[in-house]
Amino acid sequence: MKIFGKTYSREIILVGIALLAISFWFAYFSEPTVFTGRDQGSFAETAIQIVKNKSLNFSFPVEKEFFNVYGPGKALNFPGFAYTQGGKLATQFPLGYSLWLAFFYAIFGLKGFAIANALTFFIFALFFYLLARLYLNLYPALTALLLILSSFVFAWIVKFTLSENLALALIWPGLYFFARFYKDEKKRFLSAAIVFFGLFLFVRVEGIIFLLIALGILLARYQKKIFSALGKANAWLISIIGVVYILNIFINRYFYLNLIKNLLKSSLVSANGEQVGLFGEMLNVGQVLLAYGLIIFIVMGIVGIIWTFRQKNKEIIIPFLIIAPTFLYLFNPGISDDHPWMLRRFVFTLIPICIFYTVWFLNRFFQKRIFIFYILSLLLFLTNLSVSIPYFGFIPHRRLLQQIETLSYNFGEKDLILVDQQATGDGWSMLAGPLQFIFNKQAAYFLNPNDLARIDKSRFSGIYFIIPDNNLGMYQQSGLLSQMIPMKDYQINNQVLESENGSVSLPISKTLTVFGKIYKLEN
Repeated sequence: MKIFGKTYSREIILVGIALLAISFWFAYFSEPTVFTGRDQGSFAETAIQIVKNKSLNFSFPVEKEFFNVYGPGKALNFPGFAYTQGGKLATQFPLGYSLWLAFFYAIFGLKGFAIANALTFFIFALFFYLLARLYLNLYPALTALLLILSSFVFAWIVKFTLSENLALALIWPGLYFFARFYKDEKKRFLSAAIVFFGLFLFVRVEGIIFLLIALGILLARYQKKIFSALGKANAWLISIIGVVYILNIFINRYFYLNLIKNLLKSSLVSANGEQVGLFGEMLNVGQVLLAYGLIIFIVMGIVGIIWTFRQKNKEIIIPFLIIAPTFLYLFNPGISDDHPWMLRRFVFTLIPICIFYTVWFLNRFFQKRIFIFYILSLLLFLTNLSVSIPYFGFIPHRRLLQQIETLSYNFGEKDLILVDQQATGDGWSMLAGPLQFIFNKQAAYFLNPNDLARIDKSRFSGIYFIIPDNNLGMYQQSGLLSQMIPMKDYQINNQVLESENGSVSLPISKTLTVFGKIYKLEN
């Protein structure tokens, strides 16, 4: 059977079956990351709200109250969202990944998130292997794939509803089909590449640069014959993608407005918000990559890339050229430096491309002494496993959602529930979101005591607070605590990966046990 011009063999079928099994095995060790406070919760909430409301924007009573307080703009009480002019919530992230999640949530419920991520990883891994097979023989290509599968970052990213998952599943097929076109000059390969690069535009902002570089490579190769090389069908395809993307900018404008604001600010900040210099940022990135055993791939990958330029091998360098701008993340990832969170910046292009060029370089360099290649590859594989094995079975926030469900039984649907940021012991996994969009309670993250006086409390049956015992300071200082009646104790166990303060060593699994109370505001 032929597909995309290449005969499928037993090799591809067996690799595909193995990758499908491994992808679902990775995703099995995960909980739905629906807890708000960080990007994964916002993507998940957007997907669920789209299915519930059949709309990209949505509203509910408690949201309307806080809109009346703050007006259009960033929704501080609902992280990852902005208030529209009409008083609804709109996501501050690209829509592509949330729509992907929404499709699977509509069919499978919360289990759909794991299925969606398993499929994106499968697509990525398969096309990474196909790309490797364009330039490498069977065993070196399998070696590259094993280094991907044994790396901590890929098994970790699958556990979270982060856009890098879908980014992996779009950029690597795009690179593969573009490389096939560069080799064979068959327009159907270029069409497939344009589709994948075009879809990437709706998932991450880097897609604009990738698509422009790909078109620049075509222009450099064909020059005045560029329209003939593209063909009418591909020219129309690019035009349609361009028009749809312009419409998307209008529909998803809160993301682009937020992006512009962030670009105007300095992104060189540490996890605690302190300004750091460029050298300090590069040093921190290097230390983190070293701790996770990734620095060797970055170094060897860059050596391999330089070597390909010296060899003047135009075909092998094409994948690097398209994603080259993401190497700037080594100097400034533009993300808080707590890890493994910050590794998401490198997972969808930089780490896999460096693994690819590491294997290609070592294979060519030791071509006459191939046993050295396999010895070095084995050492790299074992290095990966030494980092990854302790985390393969780790499930972030294990059974946290069930505990939140139990907590939700204490409230009615017309009660207002104001949730402290540390109610779960972790500000990045707040319970306010799932309490509202999964368990249908009127819950919101509470951060400003002054807001209470500006809310129409008569709209709710009762006003409740969920506060941990060790975080009462804000309520005592504002005088709110004296107006509350303790109603019930609660306990939450939250399993997280946590690094020691000031340390760039590998994180350890911790169970945060939180004791707190449910309070009711006196009438």
